[in-house]
Amino acid sequence: MKANKDRAALYARISREDGETSQSLENQREFLLSYAKSMGFYVAGVYSDDGYSGTNFERPAFKQLICDIEAGKIDIVITKDLSRLGRDYIGTGEFIERFFPSRKIRFIAVNDHLDSYRGVDKMAPFLYVFNDFYPRDISDKVRAVLNHKRISGDFIGSFAPYGYKKDLTNNNKLVIDDTAAETVRIIFDVYLKTTSVSEVIRQLAALNIPPPSVYSGRAQGRKTAQIGRNMIWNAPMVRRILTNPTYAGHLTQNRSRKLGVKINRQIAVSRDEWITVLNTHEPVVSQEVFDRVNELMATKTARRNKSGDCHLLSGLVFCADCGMPMTFQKDGGNRRYMVCSSSRRTGAQKTCFSHCIREDHVERLTAELLRSLCANVFTDAELESLIAAALDRNRGNHTGKNALTQKLNENRLLRYRLYHDLVSGKMEEIEYKALYRLAEQDRARLASELERCGDGEKPPDTDSLKKELISLLQFSPPDRAALLRLIGKILIHADKTVEFFLSFQDPGQHTQEQSAALSS
Repeated sequence: MKANKDRAALYARISREDGETSQSLENQREFLLSYAKSMGFYVAGVYSDDGYSGTNFERPAFKQLICDIEAGKIDIVITKDLSRLGRDYIGTGEFIERFFPSRKIRFIAVNDHLDSYRGVDKMAPFLYVFNDFYPRDISDKVRAVLNHKRISGDFIGSFAPYGYKKDLTNNNKLVIDDTAAETVRIIFDVYLKTTSVSEVIRQLAALNIPPPSVYSGRAQGRKTAQIGRNMIWNAPMVRRILTNPTYAGHLTQNRSRKLGVKINRQIAVSRDEWITVLNTHEPVVSQEVFDRVNELMATKTARRNKSGDCHLLSGLVFCADCGMPMTFQKDGGNRRYMVCSSSRRTGAQKTCFSHCIREDHVERLTAELLRSLCANVFTDAELESLIAAALDRNRGNHTGKNALTQKLNENRLLRYRLYHDLVSGKMEEIEYKALYRLAEQDRARLASELERCGDGEKPPDTDSLKKELISLLQFSPPDRAALLRLIGKILIHADKTVEFFLSFQDPGQHTQEQSAALSS
C-alpha cells in the first residue's frame, strides 16, 4: 500500500431530486473524514456539491477537484459510494477507468468496497449502469406526479408566468401581478392593431419596459451570452405570451420539456401535448381578445418593407393562376409592386409569370369595394341581421369546443390514473389494456368532434361588432386587424383583374377590374 502521506481529496454530493438535505451532505463529510483518519490519509481538501444532480459533471466543487488534480495537488479521491461521483455510467466509467489511472490517482468508493489500488472490480461497470438507472426511474416517477398535478389544475412551475405571481396562501394557484399584467395587455393590444410582433417589440422598447427575466430579477447570475439574449424583448418572448392560454384564465403547462434526463436543454412541445385546464384563475385578457390574436397569428403574417412600414395586404394576396402568394418589391423610385412569388424563382422552379401590379392600386380597390358595400349593400337592419346570424352560429360552436376540450382533459386524467393503478399494482395488466383501449377510443372520438367544430372564435357582442365593421368600411385610416376580419383572400389575374373573397359573406365573391394599364 502507498505511504499514508498521500494527499486525499474527499468528495461529497447531494441532489435535491433524491430528497436529500444539507444534513445528508454534512453526514457524508463526517463519514469521509472519519474514514480518512482511520486510514491515516492526509486530507488535502473537502469538496462538496450541495443540490447538484449526478447525471452530469457540471458541478462547481467537482470541477475544482479536477483542476486540483491537473495541478498535481491530489493523489487520492475518496467518496462515500460510487453514486456520489456520478450517476452517468459513461462519464463515471471514463473517470474511473481512464482519467484517474492516466494521472495516477487512486479512487476509493468506501461503501461499494471499490479501491483502484487493488484494481478495478469486475462488477464496477454494473454499478455504473445501476446508478445510471436510478435517476431515470426517479425522473419517471416525478414526471407522473407532476402530470397529475398539471391535469388537476395545480401550477407546478418554479416561477409564475410573466403577468402573474404565486398566491401567498397557495403556491399552486396564480394571481395577477398588476404591473406585469398591464404590459401583457399592451402586447395583445398592439398586436391586434398591427398584427406585427416586430411592432410589439418596438413599442415595448419605446416604453422602456424590461423583459420578463429582467423584471423578475432572474437575469442576474446568468452567463454573459444568456444575459444578452434576455436583456431585451425578442420575438420568441412575445409569441410565447401571445399563444399562452394561461392569459385567458386557462392554466396551460407542459409547453416545453427537457431533452433528456442528462440534458438540461428545453425543447418545445407540440400544441396537442399541452395540458390546459379551463377557468383556473383570473384572466389578464378576455377570451375574445386571446382567440382573435391567435387566429391572426395562425393565418396572417404581416411582412414589413425596408422603411419598417407594414404591408397592409400581406398574407392576403395570391396569384390567380398558380395559387402562390404575391410578394412585395420596390422599383428605383418609391413605387411598390406585387409580383407572383413563383415567377421570381429560377430554372425549372419558375412555374409562373409576374402578374405585376401596383400595391397602392390593390389597396385602393380594396378600400373602394368595402366602402361601396358599406354604403350600398348593407342597410342597418341587414347588417344587424347578418351579425345576429353569425353570433348564433359561432356561440354554439364556441360553447361546444369548450365542452369537448374539458372532456379531453378529463380523458387524459383517466388514462393517467389507469397507468398509475397499473404501476402501483392495483390493477392487472390485462384489465389495464382493456380499459385503456376504451379510453383511447373515446379520446379519438372527442378529438375528431373537436376538429369538426372548426376554428370559429367566440364572437363579440352585436354593438361592438357593428361598430367595428362600420368603422373599417369607412377605411379612414385603414386598420389591418379589422381588414383581416373581412377579407378572406385576394386573387390577381394575368389581365390585372383583382378578385376579392369576403370572409363575412357566404360564399360572397366580388370582382373589380382595372380598366387602364399601370403607369411606369
